[in-house]
Amino acid sequence: MIVEGDYLGAALKIREENVLPAITGRVCPQEDHCEGACLLCKKGESLGIGYLARFVADYEQQHLDFKNIVKAPLSGKRVAIVGSGPSGLTAAGDLVQKGHQVHVFEALHEIGGVLVYGIPEFRLPKRIIREQVDYMRAMGIEFETDVVVGRTVMIDELLDEKDMTRCSSVQVRDCRSSWAFPESS
Repeated sequence: MIVEGDYLGAALKIREENVLPAITGRVCPQEDHCEGACLLCKKGESLGIGYLARFVADYEQQHLDFKNIVKAPLSGKRVAIVGSGPSGLTAAGDLVQKGHQVHVFEALHEIGGVLVYGIPEFRLPKRIIREQVDYMRAMGIEFETDVVVGRTVMIDELLDEKDMTRCSSVQVRDCRSSWAFPESS
C-alpha cells in the first residue's frame, strides 16, 4: 500500500494490529523485535517497519478527517480500563475495534501514563501522544482523568457497571488479576 501511495490505507492496515503506530514507530525497539526477525535480513537489510509505521501514522494525522473513522458494530459489552499507559491504551484500542464500549480511568491529570510521564519529549513528543488519544476518542473510547480506583471509584462499582474490567495499573490494590469479571460472567 505504501509503495502504491495509499498511505491512509496503509495506516488503516497497521491499525488493525497496532492502535498506537505513531507512538510505537518512535519508541518501540523494532531492531530487537520485528526488524531483527525480518526475513529480508538473510539477503541484506531488514524492512524499516518502525519508520514506515511512523510515516503513515504521521501522514494519517495530517490528512484524516476523524468523521471518516469506521467504527465497529456495537457488541453491547461495556469495559472499564484502569490506567492509561501503553497497556491500557492498547487494550482499549483493541476492545473498541471489537465493538465494545470502552471507558478508561486514569489517576493522573493527563492520559498516557509512562508515555507522558516517563519518556522524554525529544524521544516521544507529548503532541504525538495527545493526537493518538484524540484518534482513540474518535473511535469511541471515553477517557476520564483524576480518578483513583479505590478512592474516587471503587473496583466493585466498576464490576457492577461493566461487563469486564481491565486493571493495567499498579494504582489498583484490590484488583487481584489483570482482568476482572463480575460474578455473573
